[in-house]
Amino acid sequence: MKEYSFAEKLKILRPIMKDVIVDKRGMPIVKRSNIGAINNKILVTNISNIKKLKYPKKTLIEMFDYDNILERLWNNPLKYVALFTGVLGVTTPDYSIYPNMNIMQVKFNTYKNRWLGSFWQSYGIKVIPTISWCDPSTYDICFSGVEKGGDVIISTLGVRKNLDLFFKGFEEMKKVIQPSTIIVVGSLIEGMTGNIYNVPLNDTFNQYVVERRRTKKGGR
Repeated sequence: MKEYSFAEKLKILRPIMKDVIVDKRGMPIVKRSNIGAINNKILVTNISNIKKLKYPKKTLIEMFDYDNILERLWNNPLKYVALFTGVLGVTTPDYSIYPNMNIMQVKFNTYKNRWLGSFWQSYGIKVIPTISWCDPSTYDICFSGVEKGGDVIISTLGVRKNLDLFFKGFEEMKKVIQPSTIIVVGSLIEGMTGNIYNVPLNDTFNQYVVERRRTKKGGR
């Protein structure tokens, strides 16, 4: 009986759209998107607000939430296509990646993130990949499946518990993905550099907030 690789098993579970490219790890690639967050001063709101947006064409939908809620997207990805086509763009779901997680679960959660992003892109939706990571042993997985040079989004919620781990991954992410803009949901942390567009966490739950965002530019 044939033994299937992890990537082959996932392709059986969720076939990859014909126009989607996969990387050497078998990870679907989310194509580069640049939404001009800093120049256009976009709004960023949680997916829970998507049906009551005031400025949909100026709003990026982020997906930082509990895994059991995000699992609805994986279970029925086509259901959300109509909702997503009316907004500026969406991010990929932030499925959990945390220390001491089984490496196969890290692969699976990253795969779901990338598969959904590439799936929605195949319908013409602008997608920004959500990037998260743990220790260096996860970098090869967590920074895969993303085309270089596009925008990315991350969250700083909870990272102060281990700033060393956060900054090591943050710098490696910049080196590997080379993002044009890093959208940061949560508080900026001293020492973060790059072309950063900061969105306070509370603002993502209030779609009517249109105050000017803080930005920070620095070396990559």
